[in-house]
Amino acid sequence: MSIAISIVTISLLVAMLATPLVAKLAFRFDLLDRPDGHRKLHSKVTPLGGGIAVLLGYGAALGLIFYYCVADGVAGFDVKSFIGLIVATMAIAVIGVVDDKWGIRGRQKLAGQIMASLVAVAFGLNIQSVQLFGIPVELGILAIPFTVGWLVVTTNALNLIDGVDGLATTLGIVYCLAFAAMAWLTGNVFDACCGLALAGSLAGFGVFNLPPARIFLGDAGSMLIGFTLGILSIRSSLKGPTSFAMVAPCLVLAIPAFDVCMAVLRRKLTGRSIYATDRGHLHHVLQRLNFGPRKTVLFVGGLAAICSLAAVVSVLMHNEWLAAAVMLGILAGLVLSRTFGFHECKLLLTRFGRAGGSLLAFGSSKPPVATPIVTQMNGRLEWERLWYALVEFSQVCGIQTIQFNVSSPSIGEEYHASWESPHKLAADQRQWRTEIPLFADDINVGQLVLTGQALDGATFQWLSELLEGLRPFEMQMRDLLEMDRFDGPETETSASPPLVRSNSQSTTPV
Repeated sequence: MSIAISIVTISLLVAMLATPLVAKLAFRFDLLDRPDGHRKLHSKVTPLGGGIAVLLGYGAALGLIFYYCVADGVAGFDVKSFIGLIVATMAIAVIGVVDDKWGIRGRQKLAGQIMASLVAVAFGLNIQSVQLFGIPVELGILAIPFTVGWLVVTTNALNLIDGVDGLATTLGIVYCLAFAAMAWLTGNVFDACCGLALAGSLAGFGVFNLPPARIFLGDAGSMLIGFTLGILSIRSSLKGPTSFAMVAPCLVLAIPAFDVCMAVLRRKLTGRSIYATDRGHLHHVLQRLNFGPRKTVLFVGGLAAICSLAAVVSVLMHNEWLAAAVMLGILAGLVLSRTFGFHECKLLLTRFGRAGGSLLAFGSSKPPVATPIVTQMNGRLEWERLWYALVEFSQVCGIQTIQFNVSSPSIGEEYHASWESPHKLAADQRQWRTEIPLFADDINVGQLVLTGQALDGATFQWLSELLEGLRPFEMQMRDLLEMDRFDGPETETSASPPLVRSNSQSTTPV
């Protein structure tokens, strides 16, 4: 007990003392997060060096743990794993600092996370089998990919949910304590100490990170937390040297993992890259429900604490079904109450329904019918009128697919719609694709993506005709936003011509 208190005290004090110094250095070296009026809506420039302060507190405690483990021969400790933990943690922190300072693309960040995970694997962290409800599953050649994938998922889960002051810090503390308890229950004292060390460091940093935050974790901090939690979740749940009891860690990390799954679904099903940014995460949804920053942290932290407590109890009682029941109950409650995940699940069911319908209609003599997929995740503007006019225009003009994505946090609007022509192009027919950013004055509204058959003749001629045909769409979009800006009546305006003229029989834009 005395060593546990010493570990928490050292990490907490070092992080608390280091954070103001790191904040000053962040201003000096321009390691800052600036509001952009679109995605970053905080009120002032804020330093991003929180991850460095957390790393310093964590590192100081690791030094004490090393001395304690070598002197007393603590269970679960070996020098190789300890060195691997330090090297891999430093690698992920460096990647985060580079991203905070200069910004790197999603694929580059993912590659760096994979490399850091491979470092951990090279030093002995390797899941060769998993246990699900007592049933062992040997991974064989998939052992290393599974281990790396687990670490990458946990790293990004905490990174993506880090969007409210103090949220990732609070979740990190809860999860570290949960994995420390699980490690202690399974006799792994070393990993229990590591969990306490990171929890103490986060608590020291949290003094400056709670709403309103005076310093942000940055990617260096959120990825450091997620990556370390990934390692702790594996080592605290080992049933043998390389056998991973998977259910309890999944319950602990259920909330951020579910947030990641919904983000991937939301982006893929609306035709966007999984690396695209949006404001559809759990904390964004709660804020739209009038949860303030503190209430959001309390709500999400409370859910995480319930999941973590249930996971620890399931380990204590050797009952994985309890963990699974709690996890399914909480996630189902979020979806069915329409708090979070409802729109994504609805999109998924719609896509499955469309796929099933196309299979049942195979060989049918009935003409194919295209049904748009539409979802309004946030906002009150009537995008449907604009959208269905666009679909009508596309049918007249021979366009093959449309993706209309409104993602504008500055006006609180999130709307996604897609349509695909039932008449497919032949394999030998050429196809064009264009992505059109949508702006209205200083408002970044979203994006319009179109594909269609490339026509014979002068390419730029029919392309210019297409863009000219879309001009009324832009005018109607501006009118819609203008009516909302002045809070006027939502009526048709005579200023904007229709997208499609009623007397048009042409297959080119009009």
